[in-house]
Amino acid sequence: MAEENKETSKTGEKVKVFLKMLIGAVVFLVGIYLCIKWWPSLLQLIKGCLGPMLMLIGFVVIAIARE
Repeated sequence: MAEENKETSKTGEKVKVFLKMLIGAVVFLVGIYLCIKWWPSLLQLIKGCLGPMLMLIGFVVIAIARE
């Protein structure tokens, strides 16, 4: 019986890993599709975030330099 439980648990683990890989692949493909579909909006978002990101990077550099 102990051997059957080990085999069953190994099979169950393989099924869990397969499901996680399948869900990850589906989410990845949906993400690619949405990036292509909403390309202009994505570029606008990136452009809008560029200024605040540069400000934050500059703040971190100044904080490091003061130490």
